[in-house]
Amino acid sequence: MNIINNLQEIIPFLPHIKTGKYDKNIGTFILIGGSSYKSTDFDKFQVDKNDKFYRKFNYEVEYPNINFQTRLSKISSTFSFDRPTDLLNLNLYGNAKNKNIYIASLTDLTIKNYSQFLYNLFNYHDLKPPYIFIAFSEGGWDVLSFSKYYSNLTKQIYFIDTPLLGKYWIMYEKFRGNLKWYKDLEKKKFSWKPTNKIDLSNKDILQKMDTYNFEIKTYNFINKMTINDFPKKVPIIILWSPYYDNPTKISKEKTDIINKMNKELHQPQYSNIANFYINAPHQIERVMPITLSNFIINTLI
Repeated sequence: MNIINNLQEIIPFLPHIKTGKYDKNIGTFILIGGSSYKSTDFDKFQVDKNDKFYRKFNYEVEYPNINFQTRLSKISSTFSFDRPTDLLNLNLYGNAKNKNIYIASLTDLTIKNYSQFLYNLFNYHDLKPPYIFIAFSEGGWDVLSFSKYYSNLTKQIYFIDTPLLGKYWIMYEKFRGNLKWYKDLEKKKFSWKPTNKIDLSNKDILQKMDTYNFEIKTYNFINKMTINDFPKKVPIIILWSPYYDNPTKISKEKTDIINKMNKELHQPQYSNIANFYINAPHQIERVMPITLSNFIINTLI
């Protein structure tokens, strides 16, 4: 087993999917998932038969083949990957074949280093710019880190129900009952202490390590990233799901916070940002892959 403490060194070992033929008039679609996403989930995702939340919605396709990435690859090249900092992404660390593990630190997992990691990752796989980012949930932080330093390579961004930023994120965590967790992070009270001895067969240890990576990223990103970090010249579309934990009832608490942030974004300096609500759950592409892919294709700049 090889423990890696430098983001750049994990690049060759990350599972990924690269499909489609590059069209210079469009660019490369970069799909970045949120917590628990695997690179394969954009085309093949199986909802648990007992999942009452998702089954309240009408699926556009029959599971498990949603073929979201495949639909986009018909017009240009696409790329997805397993993020080394992803919460609950035990498929990356719990895979017996994978002997390379990334353990974060406050000095390595910074916004600037993460942007460099993405830049190097794209170059490693020979992904041609400009990039069209489609960021799901927490993956939105990844895109903001990249566009902060490489806006010249960023053609367009789609945020799909991405976490709120700055003070709005704190409001949202309070609504979700996670404020104590956030206050612990403020004090640098992390849930695990790194060690050079990790038992890959122990899922409890893997979970703690996985959570620790996410805590480090959250601490650095949330404390140093606000809505002011939205790029001012890159076209951005944000799609919001109005639901939280009840698919038959719009969450007033969630939409109130979203509307407050949208009101602040409704300023001349953010004229490049458009916001929409969509009648779908948090993982929109898993229920409406046809609608979402068509929407993206039809709104490309």
